[in-house]
Amino acid sequence: MVTPEHAQQVIETYCKAESAKDRDTWLSLFAPDATHEDPVGAPVNRGIEAIGAFFDAGAGQMDLDLHQTAPPVVVGLEHPAEEIDVLAEMPGTEEQVADA
Repeated sequence: MVTPEHAQQVIETYCKAESAKDRDTWLSLFAPDATHEDPVGAPVNRGIEAIGAFFDAGAGQMDLDLHQTAPPVVVGLEHPAEEIDVLAEMPGTEEQVADA
């Protein structure tokens, strides 16, 4: 069962790890058979290998500053939902990419 406190810890770790380009910590948050869809509507990444490839092609190549913008919402105590701001910085620019 997912508690709000556990969801909070996972969200904080997700944001910090992705922002720091810490692939191993970021991937440790996913089950081996996890699915990952980012952004919503994009092709679904299935399994750790595909999720890792997503990281390598995205977060691993950008300077990101992810941070939580609202407390986690735990739906049915099974599936946490989160809202984070994604700030991508390219050389000479800073732009908000998405609210997730």
